[in-house]
Amino acid sequence: MVPLISRRRFAKTICAFAVWAGSHRTGFADGNAGKVSSPNPATKPIVYPETRRDTVVEKYFGVSVPDPYRWLEGDPRTDAEVASWIDVQRRFTTEYLSSLPGRDVFRRSLIATFDYERIGILQRSGDRYFFTRKVGGQNQPVLVIREAAGRDRVLIDPATWSKDGTVAFQEWRASRDGTYVAYAVQDGGSDWRTIRVLDVAAGKETSDVVQWARITQIAWANDGSGFYYSRYPEPKPGVADAAGLVNHAVYFHRIGTPQTDDTLFFATPSRPRRLNSAGLTADGRYAIIYSSDDLVHADVLVVDLERPDQVPRVLVQNVADRWSAIGTIEDRERGSRRTELRVHRSCARAELPSDWCIHRRRSDPRQLFR
Repeated sequence: MVPLISRRRFAKTICAFAVWAGSHRTGFADGNAGKVSSPNPATKPIVYPETRRDTVVEKYFGVSVPDPYRWLEGDPRTDAEVASWIDVQRRFTTEYLSSLPGRDVFRRSLIATFDYERIGILQRSGDRYFFTRKVGGQNQPVLVIREAAGRDRVLIDPATWSKDGTVAFQEWRASRDGTYVAYAVQDGGSDWRTIRVLDVAAGKETSDVVQWARITQIAWANDGSGFYYSRYPEPKPGVADAAGLVNHAVYFHRIGTPQTDDTLFFATPSRPRRLNSAGLTADGRYAIIYSSDDLVHADVLVVDLERPDQVPRVLVQNVADRWSAIGTIEDRERGSRRTELRVHRSCARAELPSDWCIHRRRSDPRQLFR
C-alpha cells in the first residue's frame, strides 16, 4: 500500500512536471509572454460541439430570466437528446485529451500508484464477516463474505451490472445475524438509490425492492425483520432530478412485503425541506435520528425501540455544533442504559436529559471529559 504522504508528493510532482512540460513545450515566441503557441502545433483549432439553446424564459419578481439550457436537466436514462449530448461531449473530450503529449507517462504512473488491494471496514454479523475489496484497476469494489471456516466468497460484484460501469454499488448493511444484506444501487450518476436485499446463504436477491431512497442510511432491526431507510415521495414524471424535492422521511421496510406497505417512522411535515436519517445503536435498542437543513448541523432525536409507543425524544436541538451518537453504556447497578454523544465542532451549551452523557472534543481529540 502506498503511504498517504507519497501520494501527496506524487501529486505535487505531477503538477510541477505538467507546468514545466507545458512551458517547455510551448515556449514564448520571441520572448513575448503574450503569445503562447499551441501545446501541439499540429492540432487543428478546437471546434466545440454545438449545444442547442432553448427559448425558455421565466419571470422571478418581475425580472425575465432566460434558461436556454434547461433541457439538459433531463435524465439521460430516459431522454435521448440529453444522452446524445453527453456522448458527443465525452467523445470530443477523449479525442482532445488523447492527443496531449506526455499523457501516457501520467497514465502509467497513476496505474502503478493505485495498483494495490484496498479492504473496507469489516462488519461482523453472527459468525460471518462482511467487507468490501477493491483490487488494482477495478472501477468498483466487490462485497465479500468470510464464513466461519475462513473461506471468502464474493456476494456482490457491480461490474456485472452494466457494460459501461454506470450502475454503482453504494450503501450496504448486513442484518445483525448475517442472514441478509441490504444494499443500494445507483444508476447513471443519479443521487437516487434503489435498495435491494440479498439472501446470503442462497446468494440470490429476494423480492424486496425499495425505490426513491436518497441521502439514506440502512439500519437493520435487531430481529432482522426489516430495515430503516430514508426516501422522498415518488417524483412526478418529467420533473428534473432534484427539482422541488420535499418531505424526506424515514421509513421501515419489512422483509418480504411490497414497498407500499412500508411504515412511516419519522418525518418533519412542518419543515418539508429537512433531511432525515436514522441509525441504530450497536445493541439495536435505540434509533438515533438526525434531522438537518444543511447536512451539517442536525437536531438529534432518540427512539427507544423497546417501548410500545416509540415516540422520538429530542436530545439536541437548534445548536451550532455537530453531534453524533457513539453508543449505549449499561449501568449495571441501576439496571439502565445511557448514550454518549460526541461533538465534532466547538461545543455550545445545550439542555439535555440528566441520564445522557455528553462528551466534548477539543483541539486534541483525546481530551474528552464527561
